[in-house]
Amino acid sequence: MANYTAKDISELRELTGAGMMDVKKALDEANGDKQKANEILRVKGAKAAAKRGERETTEGLVASKIVGKKGYLIELNCETDFVAKSPDFIALSEEILDAVVEADCGTLDAALKAKTSSGTTVAAKIEDIAGTKLRENITLKGVTKIEGDIIGSYMHKKDPQLPPYVGVLVALKGGTLEAANRIATHLSGPLAINGALPYATIADVPAEIIESETNIAREKNANKPAKIFEEKILPGSLNAYYKLNVLSEQHFGLDDGQPTIKEILGDGKIVDFKGFLVGAAS
Repeated sequence: MANYTAKDISELRELTGAGMMDVKKALDEANGDKQKANEILRVKGAKAAAKRGERETTEGLVASKIVGKKGYLIELNCETDFVAKSPDFIALSEEILDAVVEADCGTLDAALKAKTSSGTTVAAKIEDIAGTKLRENITLKGVTKIEGDIIGSYMHKKDPQLPPYVGVLVALKGGTLEAANRIATHLSGPLAINGALPYATIADVPAEIIESETNIAREKNANKPAKIFEEKILPGSLNAYYKLNVLSEQHFGLDDGQPTIKEILGDGKIVDFKGFLVGAAS
C-alpha cells in the first residue's frame, strides 16, 4: 500500500481541487509521491477539460458595471442553470468583470488576457474554476464596452432564482439617466424575443433589407395600381417594418399607447447601445 497521510490528501486536494477519491487514486498510482500524484491529477484534469470543451454552454449570466462615462458588459456561459446560480459561478463572473473594468477591455480577446485579482489571466482563471469547482464547460462568450455622457443599463431575469440572462447598456449624449435606463429596458424586449437588437436609425438599415421588404410588399400587392403602391402601400409597409426593427421609430415596449423613444430622449441623443442574451447564436 502506498505510503501517504491524511495531510497529504488534504494538501493535494487544496492544490488541485480534485475530489478525495481522485487524490487517493493518484497517490496510490504514484506510490505516495505527492509531486508525481500532482502531475497525474493535472494530466487527468487536462483530459477532462478537453472533454468539457466539447459540451454546449447555453446557460449562464450577463453582468455589467458602469464606471463614470464607460459601461462594461460580459456574458459568461455554462452548461446548466444549476451552475449558473451557484455562488462559485457568480463569484467568477464578478472577478472577470472587475478584471475587464481594470484593464478597460472592450473585446473578448483583450478580456481573456486581462489579469484577475488572483494574478492569473481571465482565461486561466476560467479554466481553473471550471476544472476544480464547477466541473462544467465554462466560456466567456462576450465582452463589450460603451462610452457616453450618460450610461444606462438594464438586466433582466427570466427566473427570480437565476442571475440575469439579458443585459443592455445605452450611452447618451445629453439627456438623463432615467431616459437611458428606460431605453435600455425597452431594448431588452426585442433582444430577448428576436435574439438581436434593433437598428438605431432608418439610415442603419441595410439596402438589401429594404429591397427585400419592398419586393415582399410588391408581391403581396401585385394587383394594385403602381401609383397607389408607390405612394401609399409601400411607404406604409416600410413604416411598419421600421416600427418593429428601428429604435428611433419605436414606442416604448412597442406599444403605441406609450411614449416614443424620441419623446423619452428629449434633448438627449443615443450614441451607442449594446446587449447580450445568454444562449443566443453568435
